[in-house]
Amino acid sequence: MSTTSFSRSSSSRRLRANASGRFDATMKQVQTIRRAAGAIVNELGGGPVLSLRDTLDSMGLRNLPMPSLARARACGLPECHCASPDLGEVRKVVERPERVSLAVRFRNISERRRTFELQPGALISEAGEPGGAMEVAVPTLDLDPAEVGVVQVLVDASEHRRGVDYVGAIKVTSKDCEDMFLTVAITVESEVETVPIVDLHCCCHPHVRPLRWYHHYYCDPPRTDRNPNTPDDHHG
Repeated sequence: MSTTSFSRSSSSRRLRANASGRFDATMKQVQTIRRAAGAIVNELGGGPVLSLRDTLDSMGLRNLPMPSLARARACGLPECHCASPDLGEVRKVVERPERVSLAVRFRNISERRRTFELQPGALISEAGEPGGAMEVAVPTLDLDPAEVGVVQVLVDASEHRRGVDYVGAIKVTSKDCEDMFLTVAITVESEVETVPIVDLHCCCHPHVRPLRWYHHYYCDPPRTDRNPNTPDDHHG
């Protein structure tokens, strides 16, 4: 019996770090552009405005209103509230090493029709061991807003070791969109020992006992009811 689960964030530290690094780099670029735009507005708030006014006046355009660049100094690029490029993680747990198939539903939550391209990457274990090939049955999805498309993901786990997570990512791209990544994790269950263990004994084997002088005359009494701390003889 196999199970498939989904989580909103990836549990793979390596993939999560890569996605976070890409997102941080993008945000740094946005902040750089914002600072540059602010500097340009500040530069235009002084002398160039007056020279532009004089130029328009000389052209007979005295009544043409001028935009207030002084107030524009407070303007800036809007804050970026984009969702994380980490789309989450789909995890499949199977009973035996074999070719694995799992279904993923993708939904377009943007405001217009888009074409999404799916590019599966390589699977690798936490120890760095390469996994089997990962493929997608449909490489592209054309989705209207709120439309859902189903994609079959195929993974060759025939050489995967039991109890080891093999993790990869599907890169999702679309025009004018940031690259997104869906983590795929495949685990073959650890082999459980179900063969019973039966203990063998030898009840009739005689106990090893020290020889006493009276062993020549009679046998020792049964040991089942005797106190192990009681001496075997009564002489000093």
